Amino acid sequence: LDVNVGSRQDPADYQGLAHFLEHMLFLGTAKYPRAGEYQEFIVAHGGSHNAFTSFEDTNYFFDISADSLAPALDRFSQFFSAPLFNAEFVQREVNAVNSEFSAKLRDDRRRELSVFKAQLNKNHPFSKFSVGNLQTLQSQKPDALREQLLSFYQRYYSADLMTLTVVGKESLDELEAMVLPRFETIENRNVDIEPITEPLFVADTLPRWLEIEPIQNKRVLSIGFPVPDPQPFWRTKPLNYIGNVLGHEGQGSLLSVLKAKGWAESLSAGQSFSYKGGAVFGLEVNLTQAGQEKADQIVALVFENIRLLREEGVEAWRFKEQRGLSNQQFLFRTPPAVIQDVVGLSMALQEYPAEEVIRGSYVMSDFEPAIIDRFLDALRPDNSFITLVAPGLETSKKVERYKVAYGVRELTPALFPVSYTHLRAHETGRNL
Repeated sequence: LDVNVGSRQDPADYQGLAHFLEHMLFLGTAKYPRAGEYQEFIVAHGGSHNAFTSFEDTNYFFDISADSLAPALDRFSQFFSAPLFNAEFVQREVNAVNSEFSAKLRDDRRRELSVFKAQLNKNHPFSKFSVGNLQTLQSQKPDALREQLLSFYQRYYSADLMTLTVVGKESLDELEAMVLPRFETIENRNVDIEPITEPLFVADTLPRWLEIEPIQNKRVLSIGFPVPDPQPFWRTKPLNYIGNVLGHEGQGSLLSVLKAKGWAESLSAGQSFSYKGGAVFGLEVNLTQAGQEKADQIVALVFENIRLLREEGVEAWRFKEQRGLSNQQFLFRTPPAVIQDVVGLSMALQEYPAEEVIRGSYVMSDFEPAIIDRFLDALRPDNSFITLVAPGLETSKKVERYKVAYGVRELTPALFPVSYTHLRAHETGRNL
């Protein structure tokens, strides 16, 4: 079951609340009040269970022996209609959340994300600390924390924000009869989640170049661009088109040039993350030691490739080729484990019509050059966020929460080709 609510909705003075709620939800319901009963039942019948919280979703899932599905669903459904949220468990679970935070203090991905968030528009909800810890959840005031928890649940845990996927050995009619009586009691609070209108970055704060000292011996150069929300154009998939062109590995590709120079080991390009209202397109290069010394030249090559892609224009034959490959990937995909399948499908139901939920992420049916052009317009040097992660870099700043050192590099005009910095937006008159 997916709830279309996550850390985006955390109150500013209780950051990590959505994650904390995910922990507290499993600790007893009106029908099954004993904390741990659900977990014991799942394990005793050959199953597993888990949950996760992301920026816009909280997802709960389990698997179990086929004959035990109905009683498991009975227990599972109660979390979304009659949880107890017993006060006696508040301190224990806030400590568990804090332990998750502490366990990732030396995780480079988490540390890099904390630096990225520190650069964002403070009014954008993605800038918040999503995991939570003892300080941000105000653990010294457990009663107030529980009140915040109840308020969050009662406001956002609504049937109209939930999607459910169930797989079983029964027929569809039997599964429906098993599911409906158990889940139709979930209250529909008629919650309306509006797209985020705040820009990801404050005006005139891009371009920016950050340099981060990692814990692992890694060398990575990434270039990101804030772009419009691609989800309304899921049949066109403009960022897939752009990412496939910039990220392909054949002769004459950007990667082939970088490898020939001994500067890169691999390259990927595509949507980094998205939310209701916007997204980030990113290109990431795993550098060699020689490549670290040539970061400026690599950035210039990336911008040159984007310029060439813009000059060539969006080409129908490329789109047709990508559509065919995507269709083949769908037809011959390796079926995931069932528990992974239900998680993916429950989240896909938030994005695609029910009749397209299985293949929605593969569809590229509508060739709309103007839409793809609109996203290309955002891939400008003056709209870029560059990060170099490598040993031995100069750092003068720190994100205290993760004790990560980073530096902000002063940018020179020579790094950014003026020939097309504003050219496309000026020619088209578009306002992104």
